[in-house]
Amino acid sequence: IEKHPLLIYTSAIPFTPHDTLIYKTFHNNKLPHVVSGLDLTWPPLLQVLYGHENIVYSVCFSPDGSKIASGSMDGTVRVWDAVTGQPAMAPLQGNHSPVSSVCFSPDGSKIVSGSWDGTLRMWDANTGQPAMPPLRHFLGVAASVCFSANGSKIALGSMDNTVRVWHAVTGQPAMPPLHGHTGYVYSVCFSPDGSKVVSGSDDSTVRVWDAVTGQPAMPPLQGHQNAVNSVCFSPDGSKIVSGSEDETIRVWDAVTGQPAMPPLQGHQNAVNSVCFSPDGSKIVSGSDDSTVRVWDAVTGQPAMPPLQGHENKVNSVCFSPDGSKIASGSEDKTIRLWDAVT
Repeated sequence: IEKHPLLIYTSAIPFTPHDTLIYKTFHNNKLPHVVSGLDLTWPPLLQVLYGHENIVYSVCFSPDGSKIASGSMDGTVRVWDAVTGQPAMAPLQGNHSPVSSVCFSPDGSKIVSGSWDGTLRMWDANTGQPAMPPLRHFLGVAASVCFSANGSKIALGSMDNTVRVWHAVTGQPAMPPLHGHTGYVYSVCFSPDGSKVVSGSDDSTVRVWDAVTGQPAMPPLQGHQNAVNSVCFSPDGSKIVSGSEDETIRVWDAVTGQPAMPPLQGHQNAVNSVCFSPDGSKIVSGSDDSTVRVWDAVTGQPAMPPLQGHENKVNSVCFSPDGSKIASGSEDKTIRLWDAVT
């Protein structure tokens, strides 16, 4: 080994997937061959993160991609090292009920979480300590939380059928509650320029609101046949994607409110989470069918085979800031990291 250290590496080449650059570069006929059972490519699953003691409802990458925050039915928020998969700090505890949603601030310094008891909590993302007292000025589960792009506001979707917008620094309401949905609001997302908020509801509609006045920015976006579980703006703000209990994903023109393409079909059960890639070229979705799927955002066609490995429903999906990875949180109590470019 001391005389020929490269033998350590060349001995592994016969077991390296044949379509990989390593194999194509270093393989030669003098090496032994694996007759059968060898994959052509590396499997897309990169890591499995264990630690939550119950269902994982929400996952979110930090803006620099170094950390992942997760919220769980076990009542904790956890922060993970996105490279090693190890906990980056002790669990953030303070919620006495399940944590339904987590989101990093745009500068990565804070994490906001929403819980079933109707509270919002702000955490210091470096120390894990509370950054302000809990906010609770409403009734119903805090189903979804989202920072605006400049970090000045937080949008909240609640099971009291309202969308609410808060000042992130003071914790005070930025405007009266936004009324219009006739069912629970499961998901909210700010537009990239912060001028609008999109919401998805149990009433099967997607609604777009003026984030300054609180008024509807357009008529409700109708087409889903069941509850809308997740909504997300594209990075350029031109499109909105929505995922529904009706097993479909829909892409909408964010200016006209019209469908931008036919529904994306492939999931065999409810779609719980959708997210655009940072460059807007792909959409990732997570479903009750236990799969994560990646779609071409222009054609609506699958961009790769389904990502399989979770043993229960996938509740949340998120791209890393560089678009190279996908994080997924599941009812199997795990978070999984996937190669998004396999």
